[in-house]
Amino acid sequence: MGKNLKTYFNNKYLVLSILISILSLMCNENSNITNSGDDNNNFTCKDTVRNYMNPLYPGNVGTYWQYKYFFNSQLGEEDTGWVYNGFISFSINFNDGSWSEDSFKVEIENKRFICLNDTTYECNIHTGYPLNLTDSNLIRWAYWNGNDGIYSMGLYNNTDSLFHKGLYIKYPLIKGDNWKDKIVITDGYAFYLFEFTVNECISEMEIINTPAGSFPCYVIYRREEPEDVGGYYDYYEYYSPNVGLVCSVKKYTIPPPPGIKGYWRIISVEILTQYSIKN
Repeated sequence: MGKNLKTYFNNKYLVLSILISILSLMCNENSNITNSGDDNNNFTCKDTVRNYMNPLYPGNVGTYWQYKYFFNSQLGEEDTGWVYNGFISFSINFNDGSWSEDSFKVEIENKRFICLNDTTYECNIHTGYPLNLTDSNLIRWAYWNGNDGIYSMGLYNNTDSLFHKGLYIKYPLIKGDNWKDKIVITDGYAFYLFEFTVNECISEMEIINTPAGSFPCYVIYRREEPEDVGGYYDYYEYYSPNVGLVCSVKKYTIPPPPGIKGYWRIISVEILTQYSIKN
């Protein structure tokens, strides 16, 4: 791929962990987009499918999640066969002087109908931004809740767009479920298709403690293996039913070459601080 997901989960616009233009629309896969309630369509789409309710991505327009975002500057630990055994495995200490932090908000801004391959999907439009942001050209990402999972439908801003239907989270979930599909992401300059090498549910009900409360969570593990960094990135995402994403962790690992010890480090952590679900 030659590119990483730095801005997908880490930049100040939250374009995910997610993947994902109305004023200047560059069509992909014969796509169109319009405001919900627009009766003046000239689309070729024949079928319209509604947005199903999904407990892992709950809520309607006006729903929001606010997070504390921690960045880690420490060099990391020697890789001695680290394995995930719950959140405690990361040995995170936010008071050790190696972390900086920021706050941001993700909200369901509105609903829009997106046409892909002769089908119109009713999508929730999410946007994410630091609390002190003044830039109006935010990246927005579209999600559609299908009856078999949550789909990333694309990304757009005021000047660019790319739409593509890709399975983001299989649902219902049980431990051991895995899936593969391409999703739209951005490097901060352009939108393009990307595929994780691993998407897997590794736990069904792990308890995560946050400033917003304690939540039983499904844990979704993803891996990215870029060609230009000499290692790989692991993502651990914690979704609680009827709440949504309550925590995520990004871990970087350099495998040990012959005769040399490898190492790993935690790059960033997102933790839910408050939320409001509108049904």
